[in-house]
Amino acid sequence: MDDRLNVKTQIWADGYSFMEVTETLLTALGIRTENSPESELGRPEPTLGVEDLEASLQFYRDGLGFASEGIIGEAFEHGAVVFIHLQPGLRLALWPRSSIAHDSGLELGPASSTEMTLGHNVASKADVDAVMAIAETAGAVIVKPQHETFWGGYSGYFKDPDGHLWEIVWNPQLLD
Repeated sequence: MDDRLNVKTQIWADGYSFMEVTETLLTALGIRTENSPESELGRPEPTLGVEDLEASLQFYRDGLGFASEGIIGEAFEHGAVVFIHLQPGLRLALWPRSSIAHDSGLELGPASSTEMTLGHNVASKADVDAVMAIAETAGAVIVKPQHETFWGGYSGYFKDPDGHLWEIVWNPQLLD
């Protein structure tokens, strides 16, 4: 295990909040967040590999309601991409899996929903229910309906059209 991840274990044991643990972990891994000091390294921009860029755009923009300018970069071979505005300063890029393989020089492998999850923290259990309903209406596949978690929270999982796993979660430890 990466020694930088041991930071999480230590600060969790010292009684820090989930948000403080997450912030410290991201900082230890070199990832800038809104609470991080300004950095010349820029900010992270997660990119999801997708099979059908148009279908993914429709899901995220039209179904879930995120802002996007639509597909850009189509004038370039392997350049078509969608940027989804998640919050100020944070975008999610949607890029065809074949373009990622071409750009990185790696062989295109099989997609897997268990490679990572995208977590979306909300303010209440009712918000978890609402976001899960919106996602299902938009075409998401509900993988695990919303439920009480073992750690005292409330969450549910869904997959987007390309099988990317989202966890919608209410964490009582994040309450002010």
